[in-house]
Amino acid sequence: MTLAEAARSIQRQRLPANSGVTAKNLSSVTTHAFEGARPQRGKYPLVVLSPAYEDPRMTLTSLATDLASHGYVVALVGHTYEDSGETLTNGQTPPCAICDDPALDFDSVTASRALDVSSTWPWPSCACRPA
Repeated sequence: MTLAEAARSIQRQRLPANSGVTAKNLSSVTTHAFEGARPQRGKYPLVVLSPAYEDPRMTLTSLATDLASHGYVVALVGHTYEDSGETLTNGQTPPCAICDDPALDFDSVTASRALDVSSTWPWPSCACRPA
C-alpha cells in the first residue's frame, strides 16, 4: 500500500484523527507478499482476486498470501476509480469516481471489472496459461 493509497483508505473509512492510524503506519505494514516474485517451473493453478466494491486490493493480501503458500499463483486486481485509490505506474492515485454515486449501475461496474481482468490476459510476466 502506497502512502497515497493509505491516506485515501483512512479518509474513505472516515477514521477519526485520534484513532492513532496514520497513512505512514498503515503503508508500512509488512506482509509475506512481495512484488516481482520469480515463478517456479511447472504448472500451478491461477486465482484472480478482485475485491468488492469500494475495497482496495490490499484488503485481500492475507488471503492471497495464504493461497500462494498452498501452491496457487495469485493475481490481485486493483480496479481504478472504484475504491479508495490504486496507485498507477505513473505515480498518480486517482480518487474513487463511483464510491458516493447514488445512481450507480452495478451492471456497468461488473462489465468494467471483467474488462480490467480480461483485457490484460495473457499477462506477459505470468508463467501461467489458462486451463
